[in-house]
Amino acid sequence: MRSITSEKTAGTSRTVKTVETASPPTFALIGVRPCEIAAIDVQDRVFLGGGHIDPHYAAVRDAAILAIARLVEVEGDPRVARASADVVVAPMVAGSNSWAIKAGH
Repeated sequence: MRSITSEKTAGTSRTVKTVETASPPTFALIGVRPCEIAAIDVQDRVFLGGGHIDPHYAAVRDAAILAIARLVEVEGDPRVARASADVVVAPMVAGSNSWAIKAGH
């Protein structure tokens, strides 16, 4: 993966550095809400769909594990139905302290 940075130097000049880096580390976003997953889905369509794929975004997105938290069970919620979470955490019974963990889609 290539990282490009720009630094202001003396006066009005700028120095641009290009650095080859290793792949991004795997990381998890835990407790992501369905509306945030829907926003990530939009970003995926913009940066990964169409004629130009952003390689940096693709590498970071491939390294991410998304765990969605649903506080209430809502049958047929379109945000949840199309959410691209890797893990879904939801209460077994509304208001209880028992949680179910399910593989996402």
